[in-house]
Amino acid sequence: MEKILELLQKEFKDDELEYRVGATNEDKTLGLALVYVQARAIQKRLDEVLGATNWKVSYREVENGFIAKLELRINDEWI
Repeated sequence: MEKILELLQKEFKDDELEYRVGATNEDKTLGLALVYVQARAIQKRLDEVLGATNWKVSYREVENGFIAKLELRINDEWI
């Protein structure tokens, strides 16, 4: 389990990240930088660490978007 956690927590490479401007001040001269990990990079990490059949994601629509649920199979148990 320690090895799995270590591998999942490894930093992502710069080319696996995306950036966008979040909140800005009134005259738009200052903004909050937001960093996102690319979904494909996360999928690749999960495949490499757990195997493609040992994780799954599902989505539930809510009023202003979606809620994602990620499940991992560890020792034959879904968590």
